[in-house]
Amino acid sequence: MKHKKQYFTQEVKERELNAHHGFCRVKNCVKHIMSFHHRLPNKTEHQKRFPLFLQSQFNCAGVCNDHHEGHAGIPGLDVNVKEAAAYEEYLSTITAQR
Repeated sequence: MKHKKQYFTQEVKERELNAHHGFCRVKNCVKHIMSFHHRLPNKTEHQKRFPLFLQSQFNCAGVCNDHHEGHAGIPGLDVNVKEAAAYEEYLSTITAQR
């Protein structure tokens, strides 16, 4: 079964904008946030494996257009599957505690 593509909520985007005062989160960049990058790619396989993490604040990076296009070479911007698994476990734990 094909998953419906999901995106960051407006609330997540607003939190990211506020956290970085509207500026790109890449160190020393002074351009404004123009888009929201999934630090772990927004793929169907990741939607299945990391349902809590993938559209969360932890996976959202507000960036300028230049850094969204060229994100592959930016240290620390993207996360790997092991990091995503740790975030997913954490989110699962706090969700269960509610």
